[in-house]
Amino acid sequence: MNTETNFIIADDQAWFRKNLINLLKDYQIRAIGEASNGLEVIELLKIEVPDILILDIEMPVMNGNQTMQYLNKHYPALKVLILSGYQDETLIMNYLTRGARGFLHKNSIQNPFQFANTILDITESGFCKNDLPKHALKFTEREIEIIPILTEGKTSKEIAKVLKTTERAINKHRDNIYKKCKVRNLGEFINSAVKKGYEFLSQKSK
Repeated sequence: MNTETNFIIADDQAWFRKNLINLLKDYQIRAIGEASNGLEVIELLKIEVPDILILDIEMPVMNGNQTMQYLNKHYPALKVLILSGYQDETLIMNYLTRGARGFLHKNSIQNPFQFANTILDITESGFCKNDLPKHALKFTEREIEIIPILTEGKTSKEIAKVLKTTERAINKHRDNIYKKCKVRNLGEFINSAVKKGYEFLSQKSK
């Protein structure tokens, strides 16, 4: 690598943050900030936006879910890698549909090479499929980008503007998402997401 990749790590366990930071130094991946909760993340982002944010799910004050909601609104282009001690498929899908670019179990810290490669995959290509449930892969990378914006009720024209593409392309992706989720329109899609907490997105197509 010719240049360093920088990141912010958000985890309520200081020892975990320090270990991860030290491990990634060998791969030219440098920490520019540490946070123990989402509010601290927000303050750090005001100073400098990293190449990637490594975000724990369970944190006090402002947890991973609340932080993702804020980031979607204020930093939609920020690449986020979710960390968790759990590997529940619905949980993973919840975060992917809220804009996360990848998911790793915390035990992955035992394999620094894998961790570093995941970070580089996300920063370079925008997405990493490692450790994702098979159900998640029924959606394309573009569809996973569109889903969190779609749940805000935005039109195809508005989504196209956010993602810098054509309205026609978005309409095609919307149709594919509806088909995979077994809904007919945006109203049904949003209602299903709200009522089921995105669980319907991780269900197998029959």
